Amino acid sequence: MRQFCLYGWQYANVFASKKDKGNMRIVAGSVISVFLLILTLTSCSGFRSTPTPSPANVMETAISVAITKLVKTQTAWRIATPTLPPSLTPTFIIEPPTSLPSTPPTAISTYEAEHEEIRKVIASYFDKIYTMHNTFRVDGFGDTVSTSEEAKGFLKTELRKQALEIVWARINFLRYASYHFTLDYSEIVVYDSGQRARANFAQGHSVVDELSLPSGIASHMANVKHIMQLRKEQGKWKIIFDVHDDRSHRSLYAPTPFPNDVLNKLDKQLIGLNQGQGGPVLPEAGKSFIPSDPSELNRWQEYETAFAEKLLPQYPRGRVLCEWELTEKLEQKINVWAFCLTTMPSPEIGNYYFPAASIPAVIDLNTDGTVQRVEIPEYGEHYLFDVQRLFPKGAWKDIPNVLAMEKHLHWRRTHPAEPPLVVLNAAVALTGTPTLSP
Repeated sequence: MRQFCLYGWQYANVFASKKDKGNMRIVAGSVISVFLLILTLTSCSGFRSTPTPSPANVMETAISVAITKLVKTQTAWRIATPTLPPSLTPTFIIEPPTSLPSTPPTAISTYEAEHEEIRKVIASYFDKIYTMHNTFRVDGFGDTVSTSEEAKGFLKTELRKQALEIVWARINFLRYASYHFTLDYSEIVVYDSGQRARANFAQGHSVVDELSLPSGIASHMANVKHIMQLRKEQGKWKIIFDVHDDRSHRSLYAPTPFPNDVLNKLDKQLIGLNQGQGGPVLPEAGKSFIPSDPSELNRWQEYETAFAEKLLPQYPRGRVLCEWELTEKLEQKINVWAFCLTTMPSPEIGNYYFPAASIPAVIDLNTDGTVQRVEIPEYGEHYLFDVQRLFPKGAWKDIPNVLAMEKHLHWRRTHPAEPPLVVLNAAVALTGTPTLSP
């Protein structure tokens, strides 16, 4: 037994001294050295070791080498091991190094994709509203609003409200010549097994009204709170109603049953704006009108046709009436403010809203005085640029009387033989004998 202990100490000492044989042998050698040292110390605790070499020195050296090499090596390789006598061959398992856990992915809401679709639908809805205030065309909300019975009251009322606001805007030069809106969401909740949703957000915008041209001064609105309800129909999110701070009518907290009181109030306001008036608005001193001499009085229908086809091409020519006021006359160009109105109401909005267009226009004339074409600014994001291109000196010197034009158009709806105000005013200017209709 003493010989075995001596043999173990010598073997460990020799094996530990071979620390310069390369990394391929270090790990296994070091591990085996540690194991043999432990085995030797356990078996030989009752024997005295010989003075040379010192067991303590050998043990310290072997442990130091094993620990140092194991710390510096990250990958364990399978290598050949020294052959030991059969009775001394140990059985052990080397555990592979444990890799550090990877950073867990950021948790994504189950409904995050739905939230994004909801935001897109709401943004499209508001884009339609702001486009209406740029074109003065109340042509619906596309497929953003549900057509179900549940949303019927909101859809009808919201269209009527937009119609009233646009009629007011077009007679007060409040077109959105340039605009930018923001929607700041505080919460989107999807519920009812992913079939319904609620979105809370604040609306804001920056708008340059047509009345602000050419200064370009913008008006700002911020923090208008909305609570919008949506539901999924055939795989697409649709708006059911929108509760918000509305100055024109009460918010629709209960969109059903049908809000007839709100609709009736809006209709009364539209009827008041539709009250026509007959007879010419006498020209102010220094103003000229088209046509400018008696020989051109019979050509007003050509002008009206050109305006109707340009401003409201989606309606039959026989159902469109137009008025216009001269702002500047050049060689073969005439700058006017044109106003066209359909004689039939819009059925999806109500019996008292008549689609119309009110916009500055340029008439290009042929050499014989006939109309070559009519140019108007392009609607949308290029509107402001086109106004500056077509009217480098400004769209008007004096603000046109669009209120008088609109009221006379409503008069002409029920008096089809009446010519435009511009013709009546030209006749007055040339003959000096105005005749006022009742």
